[in-house]
Amino acid sequence: MAVRVRCITDPACVWSWAVEPGVRALMVEFGDELEWTFVMGGLARELGPEGMVRQWLDASGESGMPTDPRVWFEGPIRSSYPACMAVKAAQEQGPAAAAGYLRALREGIVALRLKLDTTEALVEAARGAHLDPE
Repeated sequence: MAVRVRCITDPACVWSWAVEPGVRALMVEFGDELEWTFVMGGLARELGPEGMVRQWLDASGESGMPTDPRVWFEGPIRSSYPACMAVKAAQEQGPAAAAGYLRALREGIVALRLKLDTTEALVEAARGAHLDPE
């Protein structure tokens, strides 16, 4: 019987990005012994640069995961809600598809400075993650 794991996360949460190696290690180590459910927190209705840059630098420093906080000055996402809803929609294509899409969104926002808060951008990211965006 698999142990159920609920991972409360948000594609734009830098701390979720910071713990990604640990989550991946658990997935590899325990495989089918763990049944993962990703719960989208929708942690930020509106996002802004105040305080976010410091959080991103702290998370990167503590975890060693790459971040690029310039996104908060060059074209910040306005909300993480659209990305959260997109991950939930991706779950209809299976847990592995949703996990891959979540990873792609998180990496895109936190490390690659992609503005993934519009339908068009999220659909393009779904295609890049080999999902059927329809």
